[in-house]
Amino acid sequence: MRMNDRPFFIAPALTMMLAASLALLSAPPARAADPFDADLGARGAFTTTGARVGDTIEYRLRVEWRDVPAAIAVLPPGEDLRTQGLTIIGQSAFHRKVASAGAVRNVSEFSYLMVAGEAGPGRVAPFLLRYRNGLANRTDDRVETVPVEGSTLEIGPARPSWMKPEGMRLWLSGAAAFAVLLALGLLGLRRMRSSAAAQRKHPSAQPVENAFTREAEELRRRSDTADSRLWLRDAEKLCVAYLCRHIGIGKAQDVRFEAALEQYLTRPHAPDENESWNKLRDLFHEARYAGGRKQPFELRDAARHLKVCLGSHPGLSQGVPMNSQDPASVKMEKR
Repeated sequence: MRMNDRPFFIAPALTMMLAASLALLSAPPARAADPFDADLGARGAFTTTGARVGDTIEYRLRVEWRDVPAAIAVLPPGEDLRTQGLTIIGQSAFHRKVASAGAVRNVSEFSYLMVAGEAGPGRVAPFLLRYRNGLANRTDDRVETVPVEGSTLEIGPARPSWMKPEGMRLWLSGAAAFAVLLALGLLGLRRMRSSAAAQRKHPSAQPVENAFTREAEELRRRSDTADSRLWLRDAEKLCVAYLCRHIGIGKAQDVRFEAALEQYLTRPHAPDENESWNKLRDLFHEARYAGGRKQPFELRDAARHLKVCLGSHPGLSQGVPMNSQDPASVKMEKR
């Protein structure tokens, strides 16, 4: 078969294949990623959306770029950072590297502390952030810039003094002090009312404790110079009066010490009080029947026991005697 005999429809197909081949040959070759392209970007923002006059707020500028062989050095904004209604009082910066999606990026963050000076919009104006791009194969450095958008927040009127941290601390301290004073006052008032009620109930018992205490103190002072026989006699009389007061006997002249003590000890008492009463009973018994004189140190020891016994009952300290006893239940004996 000859060429002229082939079907006519083959010609369009050959034309299309030839056009596709020419298109591929004319297309520009794909460019490889520039190893020195840092892809640097910057963004600034306030850490809060609102503030009041006198508040301290923070503005953060975050700069990121791809880790490239070129030495990138970000220059702090300095005078390029212009503010409205805000005053810069301090700044800090830190740098770190982060890895994400198989790529390493550099992050520099600048932090600025500002004080809100007047009510209204507080603003950081847009500015150009400068950075130095030093290529590895160059001896000079290129200073380039990247735009940073402005940031705005609303500044309200100043807080009242009592709402500020210093005012709140002072207010809370005053409230706590007032609460303590109020509690102490209520406690003192309660005690005064209780004492007044006890005085109204037992008016004759009020000076008893002071009288016993004064006489016991006087015996203690006499223990170094007094005649031991007279001292022990006075001490026994004081103890009998004290015991009769507790067991409810009005007249103590004819009451025997041992009988009154036996009636008094029918109630439970502290161990040291019981021991002191037994010491005094032995001392009075010996002085009454054996006679003889005692040394000053023995009288001082007796004064110590006397103090323990006469100051041990809490009811008497408040002017309240124990329940009265029938005088007939206590053995009487002329001394």
